[in-house]
Amino acid sequence: MANKEYNELVSGYLVTALKEMKGIAYLHLSNNKISDVGVGYLVPALKEMTGMTHLLLHTNNITDIGIGYLVPALKEMKGMTRLYLSHNKISDIGIEKLVPGLNEMKGMSSLSLSSNKISAIGIEKLVHALKEMKGMADLRLGNHNITDICIEKLVTALTEMHG
Repeated sequence: MANKEYNELVSGYLVTALKEMKGIAYLHLSNNKISDVGVGYLVPALKEMTGMTHLLLHTNNITDIGIGYLVPALKEMKGMTRLYLSHNKISDIGIEKLVPGLNEMKGMSSLSLSSNKISAIGIEKLVHALKEMKGMADLRLGNHNITDICIEKLVTALTEMHG
């Protein structure tokens, strides 16, 4: 069986199982090879997990396309407190897509976006969402080309959050 067929088969079984586990609060699928296609498979199940508080998808192969698939599910997860998307392939375009989902998660306390492909433009988009996240305690943005101006805007946003 080809690897693609195997991945689609496994994804189908996983999604079916996850749909039955609507009450799950913590889902850790990091350090896999989940691509945008895999995120597309997960989204129908994730949309039904409205009580999820932790979603860990770091160290996969998720790009801006996968973030576009993920955002509608994130909008349903208003109780989300921890979202880890580090070590993927998310660029400024993905951050722009992610911000509307983040705006729905006012109780977010931990957001990890380190080691993606985010520039000053993406950080600036993210700053607008951060201003609404009063409970943010852990923000990870390491391994990007963040400039002094970005740092100034981040500090301003974080100061406003924790006033």
